[in-house]
Amino acid sequence: MALLFKQPNMKTSENCKQVLTEACVHCNRNVVKWLMSHTDIQPLVYKTSLIDTIKATINMTNNRGKSDRISIVQFMLKHDSIKKLGQKDMSEVMEAVSSIGQLDMVQRLWHSTEQSMFDMRAIVNTACESGQFEIVDWFLRNNELEHIDVQTVMLESCGYGWLKIVMMLLLKFGIEHFDMRTSMSEACSYGRYEIVKFLLEKVDSNLLDTKLVLEKACGYGWEDIVHGLFDHIDNISIDTKECMFEACAQGRLEIVELFWYKFGTNNLDVDILIDISCKNSANAGVMTFLIENFDLTQFHKDIIIRYACKYSWTEIVKSLIDVCKHNKNLMEKAMKTACINGETEIVDVFLDKIDITFLGVNTYMNISCQKGWDEIVSLLLERVDHSLFDFTAAMNEACRCGESDVVELLIQKVNREKFNFDTAIVEACKSHLNENLVLILLEYINRSTSDIEAVSGKAYDYGWRRVNSRLKRMIYNDISK
Repeated sequence: MALLFKQPNMKTSENCKQVLTEACVHCNRNVVKWLMSHTDIQPLVYKTSLIDTIKATINMTNNRGKSDRISIVQFMLKHDSIKKLGQKDMSEVMEAVSSIGQLDMVQRLWHSTEQSMFDMRAIVNTACESGQFEIVDWFLRNNELEHIDVQTVMLESCGYGWLKIVMMLLLKFGIEHFDMRTSMSEACSYGRYEIVKFLLEKVDSNLLDTKLVLEKACGYGWEDIVHGLFDHIDNISIDTKECMFEACAQGRLEIVELFWYKFGTNNLDVDILIDISCKNSANAGVMTFLIENFDLTQFHKDIIIRYACKYSWTEIVKSLIDVCKHNKNLMEKAMKTACINGETEIVDVFLDKIDITFLGVNTYMNISCQKGWDEIVSLLLERVDHSLFDFTAAMNEACRCGESDVVELLIQKVNREKFNFDTAIVEACKSHLNENLVLILLEYINRSTSDIEAVSGKAYDYGWRRVNSRLKRMIYNDISK
């Protein structure tokens, strides 16, 4: 680096700026250190490079890269160049440092700088918005709160769940100093249970949007808060539709039951409740409750059974299949969905309850072979007349997808005359991952009709040494005969 900068015109401000920028971007601490020690880095360049390096650490997932950048920031903060910064620039540096959660850096900069240079309102706001609790807490304990935008701090603290800071602000300023409606809404939006519970206990409900609080509590499953709001039902507005919507969307069975017992089914749109409940695979409990307690139409039941086959809702399938099984189109789609998703228990229910010849069983076999669902393949082989299957197609699908377990199962359970091993091995050779599968198939191919040369070529291309060895032995044995 020293030799490079001995060249004519290398120490210009523009060159120093470019080299410093690149060194910071690529985390080259040695170059940064040399430049800061041996060249005249302008204050604006120093500040810009420092802040850009700080910002680059935000949201970094590479711990080593983040550590390297923080190391550069620490070095630059200790350098004398920081003393050349004006008030606005110094405040911007502190604001940037506060955003990355390095309390030790904040404290060092704070104690080494005239504190009047800092715009504490902007600095604390940035720390709040960046979710840096330790830094916000430290600033609040070491500053006159009158210099800080406490309304923003309250809002962000409610959003991040910083109960300690919320309590501190209310103790210092009183409830009347804050927009508690907005702050509570922020806590509700981010599911901050402790904040919501605390504010409900300390703040007059007339200052809060209790309708929103109740709806969000239903979605989060906060039973104690829902019960608490019900105790003051005369003072709050309740939108039962929205509350039930939130509870159904999140699978909160206890809340759904609570509202049903308290308000019944009046004014509830069951179409909406069924639709939203079908969007969450964890909603089996809620869906069972809706089936048992609402007057559902056949249209509703048809929708539910399709999703039940997708989500492993076996008990729901059992409860609805008798009233749905006469719809051939519906049953074909539902069974297909179960096969695609590997729902063995549900396939078993269909085989028990439905005349499977009523449906397109060949499609289900092919799908299960593609997916590698050997348990479903085994069920179909045991429970369905083999004459209904196209085993050549099924074997080809299993080979094309590299499902060796399914291939072995088919060979064990089905008359081998049903297969065309020559086409099966062609499908298996389409992927370099299928060496073991090809080895299995070589035991069954018709050597007089199979394209051994093509298989050998694929084995050579893919580097299948075991297949090549097997082919050589086969050819040698044929010649010996």
